[in-house]
Amino acid sequence: MIQFSLASKITMSCAHDHYNGPVLGVIIYTDQNCKDNALPVQLNSTFDQTCNLCATFKEIVLPAYSEKQFSKIDQRLTILAPFTVSPNVSSKKLKQLCNKWKKTLYNAYPETMHKDIVNVLSLFILNRFRDLSVKEVKEMLNFDLSATRAGIELIGIGEKMGERKGEKKGEKKGEKKGERKGQRNFLIMALKDRFGKISNQIEVEIRQSNFTTLVKLRKSLFNFSSIEDVYRWWEQYGKPIKKK
Repeated sequence: MIQFSLASKITMSCAHDHYNGPVLGVIIYTDQNCKDNALPVQLNSTFDQTCNLCATFKEIVLPAYSEKQFSKIDQRLTILAPFTVSPNVSSKKLKQLCNKWKKTLYNAYPETMHKDIVNVLSLFILNRFRDLSVKEVKEMLNFDLSATRAGIELIGIGEKMGERKGEKKGEKKGEKKGERKGQRNFLIMALKDRFGKISNQIEVEIRQSNFTTLVKLRKSLFNFSSIEDVYRWWEQYGKPIKKK
C-alpha cells in the first residue's frame, strides 16, 4: 500500500502548506519484484475533483539505472549505486566498487557527514548482497559498522537469522535422514512379510541405497510374485547382489 501511503502524505503536506500546484510523487524500488508486487494507484481524478490538486506518481526501479546515470544527475546519488550492481558480482569486483563509491561520496558530501554516509552505504550493501557478512563489509569500506546503532541492530538481526537458518537446515537434514531410514526399514519389512526370509546381502544393500532407488523399489513391490523377481529387479535397477 506504499502508493496510497505516499498519496496521503502528499495530501496532508499540501494542506499544511496551503499548496495547490502540481506535485510529483516518487517511489523508489530496490528491485523489480518489489514493483511487480505493489498495487497500482490512480488518484489524479480524485485529487482534481476534491481539492484541485494534480499529483503525478513516478516509479523508479534502481537496478534499471546505472551508477553513471545517478552520478550524472548528482554525485550524492552514488549512495544508491549498490542497487545498480548484480547481486552475483564477485567479491573482488565488489571490493573495488566499494572503494570507488566511498571516494565519490566523500567528495560529494562534507567531512562531517562521512561517517553517516559510510553507515548508510554499508547498510545498502548488506541489503543488496545478502551473502556478505558484516565483517566483509567492514573490510571493504574500512569502517566499523558495529560502532553505530543501526549496525548493532543489524548484526543482532543477522545473528538471529543465522541461528534460525542453521536450525532449519539441521531440522531439514535430520528429517531427510529419518525419512530415508524409515523408507529402508519399511521396504525390508514388506519384503520379509511377503516372501519370508530375504538374504542378508540384499538387506544390507537396501540399507545402503540412495533415496531414488528406494522409491523405485517401493513402487515395484506389488509387481513381485517371488523373491526371485526381487533379485532380478535388483540386478537391473539396484546394486547387483549375489543370491544366498
